[in-house]
Amino acid sequence: MIGETEELAQWHSALGTLVTALGSDNFYKTLLETIHTRVPVDYPQIWLYHREQRPTALYHDLPAGDELNQIDLYIAGSYQQDPFYLTAFEQGEPGVYHLTEIAAHRFEQSDYYKSYYALLNATDEIVFIADIPPGSSLQVCLMRGATSGRFSERELQFLRSAEPVVTALLRQHVKLRPPQPAAPVVGSNVERAFSLFGQSMLTGRERNVLGLILQGYSSRVAAERLGITVETLRRHRKNIYRKLDIGSQNELFSLFLSSLQCLDHAADIDPLLTYMNLQLANS
Repeated sequence: MIGETEELAQWHSALGTLVTALGSDNFYKTLLETIHTRVPVDYPQIWLYHREQRPTALYHDLPAGDELNQIDLYIAGSYQQDPFYLTAFEQGEPGVYHLTEIAAHRFEQSDYYKSYYALLNATDEIVFIADIPPGSSLQVCLMRGATSGRFSERELQFLRSAEPVVTALLRQHVKLRPPQPAAPVVGSNVERAFSLFGQSMLTGRERNVLGLILQGYSSRVAAERLGITVETLRRHRKNIYRKLDIGSQNELFSLFLSSLQCLDHAADIDPLLTYMNLQLANS
């Protein structure tokens, strides 16, 4: 009983500090530190999502060297297969979600897991999804690594009980300090891969289409940006899939992410060509 009273006092004290941080540059950092007083987290992140745009990482506290996998590769396209992203925009229900509740059956066999999640050394994830102005979603991502183990039922229940307060504070902070909807700057390695990926196999127009697909734009928005019809864009996409020997957008993202390991920083060589040559050599 004494232990629970001390934990509650510590939580209320941290909430007081969090309230004073509303509208400041330190709010997201303080929010995650407040949650950490009751529920330890290895890879805390705050994400802002907009329809038909790549997401923005508003804050994260990641170990050195983890940004490429956790942030850059996610922005590069993996986010479109993220169960939490899909939950926010397909169902539109705010709340606290546990990965086990919304992930596809046999999650570890999914394209998202194989092409992205398996790279993270992550074992479990809980996310607050806050409803902010239509077309946007603000998410507090609490991820644990393999050494920390999964979240307990007690921890999940605590986060659910804290959800009304956390969501109210997030909404108030957004009113005081609206997040910028501008597209994020992706790491230089990924941007370089964008510019080189597929250049050895595709025409200039096909590469333009490919770049917009990889950046997460819908067919309608991509067609508008290129000044072509949606039907023309779909023909280009069909040709791209045929040339790359793939059959879906999920396979395209997986191929792009896999080719990143073959990016040559010293030469303007298509990483896809290098990756395919390696696959042939190993077959």
